[in-house]
Parts: sequence; structure tokens; C-alpha cells
Amino acid sequence: MTAPPATTGHLYDGVTGVRRAASARLAEGRLRIEARDMAPDEVPLALLRHTGQRGAADTYARSDRPGWRLTLVDSPEMRAALPQRDAFEARLDRIGLPTAIAAGIVALAVVATVALNFVDWVTPLVPDRAADRIGSEAIALLGEPGSCTGTAGQQALDRLVARLQPGGPAIRVHVIDSPTINAFAVPGRHIGVLRGLIEEVKTAEELAGVLAHEVAHVEGKHPLKGVLRAGALAFVLQNVGGDAASIAQTALLLTYTRGAESEADVQAIASLRRIGVSPKPLAEFLSYIGDYAGSEPQEEGSWRVVLRYASTHPLTGDRRRRLLAAVEPGRSYRAAMTDTEWSAVQAMCEAPVPDRATR
Repeated sequence: MTAPPATTGHLYDGVTGVRRAASARLAEGRLRIEARDMAPDEVPLALLRHTGQRGAADTYARSDRPGWRLTLVDSPEMRAALPQRDAFEARLDRIGLPTAIAAGIVALAVVATVALNFVDWVTPLVPDRAADRIGSEAIALLGEPGSCTGTAGQQALDRLVARLQPGGPAIRVHVIDSPTINAFAVPGRHIGVLRGLIEEVKTAEELAGVLAHEVAHVEGKHPLKGVLRAGALAFVLQNVGGDAASIAQTALLLTYTRGAESEADVQAIASLRRIGVSPKPLAEFLSYIGDYAGSEPQEEGSWRVVLRYASTHPLTGDRRRRLLAAVEPGRSYRAAMTDTEWSAVQAMCEAPVPDRATR
């Protein structure tokens, strides 16, 4: 087969940014290129990629040299011999990039909506034993700093959580030796409470409010839904590049978290009302944490840990107003724990108390 004749065009070498007149011809699986003020170069055809066509001009790039561009003019024979754009790229040229992007966004939104709705359907089908195994592994991972022990304190927490539960198997509370101010629920029937939270709350009633909120997450299977939701999003977004996928996934997960937080607050209020503990201390704790997190940090060590609660539990004004509105005027509320029980909980971790702003 006779090789097509040499054709002319221009070359950017990817180094100097200078446009050079060039000619090219095929030579045994390579493209021999001669350009002004450059030594001849033979490029393997496998390294060439067709990047565009405008009229009679075709442009090629090299996969091994960023910025390298060769444009050949009016050469149907050379075009037939060199790599061509795939079918997708050809369709993209026909419909235009903006239209293709818009269609892709719509398709992604539809698929993501279907996947996320699927999570609500499949969550009840996950065996409790499987969910509990996930939660146990999560607690083991998150509890790497170490667990706080103390039989009396653990028993006091277990009794409080049992009272807060509407029923069902017992929920296990794990106290973790970390200065971060946070508490969290994981799949299965597990709640993690970090040392920093126990040190930060003023009263057992504030802690009871936080625990009531986490119990509601457990009963609503919100942590399991979060795991399944993240898996569904990862599947949908697996072909979306880098930051775009991360931003989309984070935004969708935050939306879900805010909805779960609202539902958990409603259930927490009901649980606190049932055991006779006021929701006002929880509202005061959230108000304090919200003010603290919204202030300008001055000492990283003490401010960084408090921001963790704000990052995992959105501190909206609606949440605080809902809790305060649930306070019943004239009602005589009970203590969440006895003084002895509260002292035992506070003594579970013997690490030094970090410096914090006073309340």
C-alpha cells in the first residue's frame, strides 16, 4: 500500500510555545515531522491522539508530551491513515460541549436520585448482625486512642441510655479517650462518646440530651443509611473526576445529615419528655457550642476540638428553637442521674482536662 504524500501544517512543540511551519509523512508506523528550526522527529502513531477538526484541518496531540500540538491541513489521505476520534468524541463535536455537559448533569441527577431513594428501600433489609458488625469495626477504628473504663460510670451511662430507648435490644455506649468534643452513632446499636464531650458539658442533663439525640439516630438507622448512601454516591460518581465528585458527594451527604438531625431532635425531645428530663440543657449546650464554633480561633489546641461537633452536628437556630419550645412551663423536671452516678461518669477518663473558654 502506497503511503500518503507529505502534508503541511504547523507544530507547537509543548516547550517553547512557538508556532512553527511543519510537514509530515508516514514512515513505517511512525509519523516523520520536519519543522522549521527543529531536528526531524519520528513519533510512533500509538502516541498520537486526534483532538479536533476544523474544516480541512486536523489537530493531533501526543500522549507523552503535554502541550504538543500538530495541525495538518487539507490531507484526507493522511487523515485516513492517522488515529481518528472515537464515536463519543465525534457525537460530542456534533452536539457541542455545553449541550453535552447539560445533558450529563441531568442524567447524573436522575441516576443519583434513584440510587439515594434505593437506600431507604434497602436499609430495612440489611440484617441487624451485619449492621452491628460494621458498627463494631467502626468503634474499634475510631476508638484507637483508647477506651475509658470505670464500672460505675459505664453502668450509669448504660442505665441512662436504657431509659432513653423506646424499646428493643440494648444500645452499647463506648467512652473513648479523645479530647475532641463529640458523640456519634454508628451502624448497629453503638454510640461513641468522646472524653472531650464529658469534660465540656456542665451537667448530666446536657449529656442526657446529647445521648437522647444519638439514641434517636440509632433507632432511625441513620448511620446505616449514611453508609449505604455514601456507597451509592461513590458508585454513581465513580466516573466523575477528582474534586467534582468529592464536592458533589459532600453536598449530598450534608443535606441528608441535616434531615437526620432534625428527625433525631424530634425523637430526642420525646425521649427526654418520657423520662422527665428537660430539653433546655441540650438547647443551652448547642447554643454554647454554636457561639464557640462561630468565634475566631485563638488557640488551635482548644478551638480545633470543639469544631468537630459543629462539623458533624449542624448547629442551626431552628434546632435550638425547637428544643426550647419543647420546654413545658411549670413542669418539675427530674435529674438525669444521681450526683454519685454523674461523678462516676466524669471519672471514667483520667486524662488532664484541656484549656477551654469558661462558661
